[in-house]
Formats: sequence, structure tokens, C-alpha cells
Amino acid sequence: MNGDFARQTCLKLRFSGEESTNSVVFVKATWFALRFDLSIVDGVDAWMCDAAEAEVARRAAQLEMLPSEFMALTEMHLASQQLGSAYRFEDIGDGQRRLSWTFEKRGEIMEWRWDCELCGDKKRATIEFLDSLLDMHIPLARLSERANGSISPLAAKDPELKIRQRLKNERVKAVWDDKKHTAFVRICLEQMRAGNRPHKTLNKLGYMNLAREFHKHTGFFYHKDQLKNHWDSTRRDWQAWTALKNQPGLGWDCSKGTFSQTEDWWACFAKMFPGSEKFAHRPLEHQEELDLLFGGGSGQSSSDATTRDSQSAQTPESHAEDEVNFCLTAAAIAGTTEESAETIERPEKRRCKAGGTAAGWEACMKQVYDILLGGSKLLGSDTVDDQVPIPQAMALLNTTHAIERNSEEWLFAVSKLRNESIRQLFLALGDAESRAAWIKREYRLSLPMGN
Repeated sequence: MNGDFARQTCLKLRFSGEESTNSVVFVKATWFALRFDLSIVDGVDAWMCDAAEAEVARRAAQLEMLPSEFMALTEMHLASQQLGSAYRFEDIGDGQRRLSWTFEKRGEIMEWRWDCELCGDKKRATIEFLDSLLDMHIPLARLSERANGSISPLAAKDPELKIRQRLKNERVKAVWDDKKHTAFVRICLEQMRAGNRPHKTLNKLGYMNLAREFHKHTGFFYHKDQLKNHWDSTRRDWQAWTALKNQPGLGWDCSKGTFSQTEDWWACFAKMFPGSEKFAHRPLEHQEELDLLFGGGSGQSSSDATTRDSQSAQTPESHAEDEVNFCLTAAAIAGTTEESAETIERPEKRRCKAGGTAAGWEACMKQVYDILLGGSKLLGSDTVDDQVPIPQAMALLNTTHAIERNSEEWLFAVSKLRNESIRQLFLALGDAESRAAWIKREYRLSLPMGN
């Protein structure tokens, strides 16, 4: 067993209610193929739990699950706190604690419980926990240093780092052909479905994912302002086409697939919608996708969506923060590994209260954990390969009993879950009923018109 491949996750676990002894603990989990180890700290004390392979197999059999499915569901609940699950950390005497959480299986609410022993050497356990967080945090700090241009003279001799630095400083002109535009629309639609378009445009995470996926499919890396400009241009074209469809009495040219009007009429229409004169010769491409992206996806009607919204000016501070995030994405694209493109949350500056009391030390240690956990959200470390691993997503899919295994809907969901953003959304849906409804809707939308 010592040769097993292991990965680690760290979680800040919050409790509510009077049943839990602590309000917050920090959980480090080490995951092997069919077993796992837990290390739990609260800033003062530390507890350990070793889940042996035989115990994992026994509990999986009780739930009529494969050990691999049991491990995937356990990791899901201890790698990120699930909204629909009730967590507790109870004192069971002799310094021991019981960590438990609820989950749903075939419509029933069940509970997993794991007993944790108090560590004899609390300081050593805490130091090992901090070492793990630092190991995760250091690669991010180095990546951020390179992205900001503060590369040491020794590192500057590295050809790979020179490429990454040049990628940050150089910008290619954005030229949009049919292939790039098609990839752009498809990726934007994926980001919208993943919840990364909360308002009229993508959020920071959405644009970072768009830049990474666009580079993967086209070989070009465009910056956020270039992608945002194309988003705005595409939206204006869609607004113009939607306005054309709402015009009464227009003719139709079957050979061109667009509306038929005189040149004077198109010139007059172009004054209201600049650039729309091209629709005299060809129709709007990807009409159905753009209707979802700019119209139905936001819950508003097409006619309402044609009204142009005034965009608030971006402050220099937010623009600088976006550039840092995009530089990090660019550095990740230039390297051989793919980091998770989640937005970096910069921890606030905190001061530890002076004093030798246990309460003061606990507060100080929690601040350290918060800082390290907050800075480790863009992990490119060897121990954390994916925010939501594929086996974990597949375990969730296989417990969605409304979707029959090996059916067309099941196979469709499997193909969608190859995308990390889709897996995050699938996990966030919370229960099997919502996941089944989402799969059925996405499957219907993927079918050709008339089926």
C-alpha cells in the first residue's frame, strides 16, 4: 500500500448548530486508491483518522456500492463542503471526536460517521498540516511572481520562463475567421451553462476559461479585452438580426437565406444598427446558439435583449486585477501542465492578536490556515489534479437513478462531464433529482430541430 498514488485536499469546514463542538475546523485528506487518511486541526488541537482499505470495502458493501464509488463520494464531501449536507464534529469522550455528514441515496437521507483520535503530538500534526498547505501554495506564488514580471536573474536564464514572460508582454492582433468565431460561440455557451455568465457578459472565471479553451482549440491566446470586444460585437450583430426579424412586411431571399430589401432601406437600417448592412448578403451565423447566449439564457425575451445596456466603466484596480489573472492563465497555457482556471482570491491582511492565551493562539492559527487555503485555489501542484475529478463526477452520475446507465442520456452526460466547468456545475446541483433534470434538458437542447 505504501506505493499507492496519493493526492491531497484541504477544506475549511464550517458547522452550524449546537451539536458540533467546534464552529470551524480544517480538514486535510490524503486519498489513495481504496483508502484515505484524515488530519483535522482547529488551531489548538489535532485529530487523526485512518480509513483502512478493509473498512472502506465493508462500508461500501453495506451501501451496495463499489469501493471506488464509495471513495469518490467520500472525497466529494471532504474536498468541498456540500450545501445540502449536514456536517457535525462531536465530542465522544477521551479526547476523541466524531466527524459525520449526511448524504442522499435513492431518496433516503443517510449519514456517514468516522471516529477521529486525538493526536499525542499536536504541534507536530499542526506543523505537518501547514507544510502541506505551503507545498500547495508555493507553486502558485512562483507562478504569480512570473506573471507579474518579477523574475529573478537566475530564473530569467530558463528558456521556458523567457517564453512565458514574452507571452505576457506580446499581444497578437485578434483576427476572427469562421473557425475562431464558431469556437468562441461554443465555449461561451458552455461557460453560460456552467454559471459563469451571471449578468450581460461572462465573469472573470468565465473569461479565463474562455481564454484557455479558445487557445486549446485554435492555438491563439487572446486577452480579456480582445475576447470582450468580440463578445460585444457578436451581441450587437445578434441584436440587429433580432430587430430585423421583428420588422413587419420584410421580404425573404431564399438564395441568400436573408431578408430582401433595397440598398436604401439597408443603409437606413444600418444607421440604427451599425454593421448590420452585411445581413443584406448573408444571414446571422449560429442563430440558435446566440438566442440562448444573449436571449433565453438570461431569462429575458429577445425583444427586451435588443435594448443596449450601458456598461459601467472598469476601474484601474479591477482592470489590473484582471490582467494579473489573465497573465496567470497565459503562463499556464505556455507550460506543459494545465492549472485549474479559478479566480484567485487575495487574502485580506490580518493581524494576529498578541497574547499567549489558547484563544489568541487559535485565532492566529486560523488566520494562517485561511491565508494559505485562500491562496491555494489555483493549485497546479502534483497532488491536486482537478477541482472535480472525473471518477467523482461519474459516481454522482451513476447514483442519478432517473438516468439509465448506458442510455443515450447517460452517454451524453458522460461526454459533457469531460469538461471541468461542467463537472463543477454537476456537483453544485446538489441532489440526484436536479442532476437528472439538468441532463434531460441539456440532452433535449442538443438534439436537431424537429426531433
